[in-house]
Amino acid sequence: MTASAAVSEERVFFAGGKTFYAVSKYDGSLVWKRVICGRPEAPDCASDEDDPVQILSSPVVFDGKIFFGVSTGGVSFNIPYRGGFVALDAQTGALVWRFEVDPLPNGAAQNRGCGNVWSSPAVDAEHRLVVFGTADCEEQPLPPYHGSILALDADTGAVRWVFRPRESDPNKCDFDFGASPNLMKVKGHEVVGLGGKDGTYYVLDRLTGRPVSATRVVFGGEIGGFFGAAAFDGRRVFSGTAFGDGNLTEQSGLCDPEYHNPANPNIIDTFIQNPSLHALDVATGEVLAGVDNNQTLAATTLARRVVLSGFAGLSEADPPAVKAYDARSLALLAVLPVRVNDQPGMVNSSVVPVGRKIFFGSGNFFDGGGSGVHAFRLP
Repeated sequence: MTASAAVSEERVFFAGGKTFYAVSKYDGSLVWKRVICGRPEAPDCASDEDDPVQILSSPVVFDGKIFFGVSTGGVSFNIPYRGGFVALDAQTGALVWRFEVDPLPNGAAQNRGCGNVWSSPAVDAEHRLVVFGTADCEEQPLPPYHGSILALDADTGAVRWVFRPRESDPNKCDFDFGASPNLMKVKGHEVVGLGGKDGTYYVLDRLTGRPVSATRVVFGGEIGGFFGAAAFDGRRVFSGTAFGDGNLTEQSGLCDPEYHNPANPNIIDTFIQNPSLHALDVATGEVLAGVDNNQTLAATTLARRVVLSGFAGLSEADPPAVKAYDARSLALLAVLPVRVNDQPGMVNSSVVPVGRKIFFGSGNFFDGGGSGVHAFRLP
């Protein structure tokens, strides 16, 4: 995942690697920068060239603070660095608080190469909540906070609630929470929704974290399930899911090929999983519609009853594109192929509509090909 920027009245905030920057909105001049360490207790952590930390989470600015997650970037287990979640002072870049996702019982931090957060947060201003998802630890949802949806106090970083759908996963499936939460109100009930890499979209009570519904649409796995944020129209959420489980290149490494769900026999562990674009009723969790061949790592956009999704591409005959669907039925309206210098580029960015134009980025994560920024005029 790649992070987007946040903008205040005078500044633009963004990350590059493990460094977070604030620049002037008017001329781009540097206001401050801060290195976020994977071993913050070390006195020389900012100059540690071995520190693998990456900031993959998009920042959110609220009440003079900037909130974002920290990840070790998928580096393997048992390293002396860890991820977490931080709040910085928006004026100075000073650390306000840091939340350790992987604590020991005595309150000390645990250096297992875990504690990763690549989910972008959502902030409930009224209740002063910061909500985000966490990754697992070596593909295990270890307590107390891995593989969870967390709500922290925006002022102190204290835990307000934690939702953990799995206490353990004996099959060692890769079921992180990496998408961004949706803060929603449905029939007067304040809820938060978040999809996981287990292919399940969870709806929780916003103040307590108690589950309201959980709808599994695909099996999910290593590069499957929900990666990007969903779009919400007041009643329905629309969201795409990614490819599937295992190593897609080698066609190996399925987590649970014997998985069987009598309630939905179509949800099985495979390399490519469909449907891959979904419409759900938030109040009931009912699946309203689903379509195939929309595997995506991007957030879903909704504008004027049109659902826009960046398709990552499946083959030379089915290349990357932006696809547009009718929100009422998910009927396909248009396919906009994406090529740069005659090379296809995956669309892992969300689509931004402005008037009758849409803007988005492209680029292949495996070779950087097809990279560009695109504008299309809609009919």
